[in-house]
Amino acid sequence: MKNALPLAGLGAALLIAAAPAAAEERICTGRIGAVYLDNIFVPDGRSCTLDGTRAKGNIVVGTGAALVARSVQINGNLQAEGAHSVRVYGRSTFGGSVQIVQGGSASIEAARINGDILFDENNGPLLADRNVLGGNLQAFKNM
Repeated sequence: MKNALPLAGLGAALLIAAAPAAAEERICTGRIGAVYLDNIFVPDGRSCTLDGTRAKGNIVVGTGAALVARSVQINGNLQAEGAHSVRVYGRSTFGGSVQIVQGGSASIEAARINGDILFDENNGPLLADRNVLGGNLQAFKNM
């Protein structure tokens, strides 16, 4: 019984050490150039320009925020809910989907998207032009 406590403590320490590290989120409120990041977040009401940026994860655009993304390479999704505007161009690539929901204007041009493009309940001009999709273009209840 004398050795039971140290072994139990060692087991707990090994479990903590083996836990995966959380992906870092870069907050964008200006311009980010050709760097490699985990995830990118555009806060509510702010603007972000990505130029040649690469990310392992996702781009999330907050309410009232604006995103301009040129020649980006994103392994995950672009998710914008309530965004003021989203513009993607310049041979950008997404490993997942592009989802623009309940926002203003959006333009997705000359992108390669392994998943879907979804425009749902937006109230501004929408454009999807010269894209290569692995999934579908879906548009619901846009004005």
